[in-house]
Amino acid sequence: KAFHKIRILSVKILARKEFDMVAATHFPELTVPNVFHEALFSASPLATVLVEKEGCVLWANPAFLDLFEYQHHEVIQKKIADLVVKSPKVKKLVASIFVATFAEEKSLTHTTFRERKDGTLMNVQFTAIPFKAHGKHYAYGIYHNITEREQPNRTLLRTTRELERTVETAIQALSKVIEEHDPYTARHQREVARFAAMIATEMHLSQETLKTLYVTALLHNIGKISVPAEVLNKPGTLNEAERAIINNHPQKGYEIVRTIEFSGPVAECVLQHHELLDGSGYPQGLRDGEILPIAQLITVADVFSAMISDRPYRPSRGIEAALEELKNGRDVKYNSHVVDALEKLAMSGELKKAMAISG
Repeated sequence: KAFHKIRILSVKILARKEFDMVAATHFPELTVPNVFHEALFSASPLATVLVEKEGCVLWANPAFLDLFEYQHHEVIQKKIADLVVKSPKVKKLVASIFVATFAEEKSLTHTTFRERKDGTLMNVQFTAIPFKAHGKHYAYGIYHNITEREQPNRTLLRTTRELERTVETAIQALSKVIEEHDPYTARHQREVARFAAMIATEMHLSQETLKTLYVTALLHNIGKISVPAEVLNKPGTLNEAERAIINNHPQKGYEIVRTIEFSGPVAECVLQHHELLDGSGYPQGLRDGEILPIAQLITVADVFSAMISDRPYRPSRGIEAALEELKNGRDVKYNSHVVDALEKLAMSGELKKAMAISG
């Protein structure tokens, strides 16, 4: 500690001499009392440099030398960009910041990264303060190391990304399970997800809503893994017991999906995707105000996809018949805004394009 104090004192003495030389050279008519210099610069805990318009360092305080790990003689008359970054592209950016500061003649503050002499990266809050003296342009560059403050944010971001990857892996695994159990259901889920995303885009819904919607659509029929394949693919009419098994798949899906942490109400929408506005849906018989908007959108995409697909018990009904069914149920069974958006996509030809691409 004693050695460190002596070193700091020596640097301060050297810095003061250098500052006096700079002042004498660049500000011949300006006298800066030592007390001001000591209080404002040498003793400042913030790393500070004085830079001329061409980018050369005229003076640096001890905090700057400590932060970037330089000796005083290593920074004087050196380009500031060469001292605080190594990448050629970033050097140009650093130089452009000072150019902009001089051009606009106003202070500029932003958060970025800089590098120590040994290449160690730091997050810094940087402020450039321009001023003129005797017809010449100068600027103070002030660096505040915020690496420790930013570390929790980076950790949180990394954790969030890891969780998102985990969720994506879980979705892929569930999709694989349902595909092996019933290939039609797997294809249907992907198709509903595509139609739902197109409708949401047409309705200008938020990205966060679109994300929840897409995941829900990919998983909305996951509960069908509890339904025997012979019931799912039965060519004839289902009996009462078989219909009860089918109608229970939203509940089964909810029980599976609720174990996964999603950012939106995915599990609840899986549970509600067969509910209808007039209360005639299942499994809970919910009505308009009780059904989540995302679930209402999924319902429309689900009905449309189901009706235009061939099934063992019936052929495809076609796009026109599917749209007619949905339009007849506007504001009765189905959300009118969602139906209108789907109809617009059909009229524009976007639906047929999507179906052709999916093959």
